[in-house]
Amino acid sequence: MQSSTGDCFIKTEQLLKQGRRVLYSGTPCQIAGLKRFLQRDYDNLITTDVICHGVPSPGVWQKYLSEETAHQINKGRFVYFRPFRKDEFRIINISFRDKYTSWKQYSFTLSLSKTNECGESLCYRRTREENIFMRGFTSDLYLRPSCYQCPTKELKSGSDITIGDFWGIEHIMPHLDDDRGLCCLLVNTERGQALVNSIDAVQHEANYKDIIRYNPSLVRSSEIPSKRMEFFSGLPKYGMLRTTERLTRNPFILRCKNAIHNSLKKLGLR
Repeated sequence: MQSSTGDCFIKTEQLLKQGRRVLYSGTPCQIAGLKRFLQRDYDNLITTDVICHGVPSPGVWQKYLSEETAHQINKGRFVYFRPFRKDEFRIINISFRDKYTSWKQYSFTLSLSKTNECGESLCYRRTREENIFMRGFTSDLYLRPSCYQCPTKELKSGSDITIGDFWGIEHIMPHLDDDRGLCCLLVNTERGQALVNSIDAVQHEANYKDIIRYNPSLVRSSEIPSKRMEFFSGLPKYGMLRTTERLTRNPFILRCKNAIHNSLKKLGLR
């Protein structure tokens, strides 16, 4: 999810004018927006953006949270007619990249203050293929309209450093792959290079083309899916969970293949 910028641009400018060093991180469009707001370069400013797949609709995200938490608390009974009151529960943690299973097969985890009969906090955890929100997100169903024509692709945000998951590391540098997570770091400016040089860490250089091969979001916007209009048409009537489930459901044969693959993997046969 994209952070709420609020008055961060104003506060950043104030700190910079006071001579304070500022490290500003965000999505590429947020960095580009900051640069345009400042209208000048500051030697005491370091900007870092991420390899961005796109930003999902905040409205869809709120609908998902409301429906998923209601579903979990009511033991499988979907509740759409009213949101839960704040005194009934609260979300205590959300992780989009829970490495409980692994890095490559990361999970979405939602922890609630509501407890079960044993006094344990309710924890909903599903892999990205199983979780409804992640399935819709990776299918590009509900990205913001601007994300389908992002003007900051190809490192055009003006950031000093770009970071992201180093997908494909098992093919590029297999000796570094432990499936616990590895990031790639792209240096875009001399200021960014100076910062990287000051870090006391082991560095491994990679080819830019290799990073793009497994991280196409670095240079290419997501395409508008054919089912996007159908999703937003069905959202008010059927809700987020049911609409997304229907539009992202894999064919029966593929589901059978995936089930067999997962079973064999658990048994150590794959």
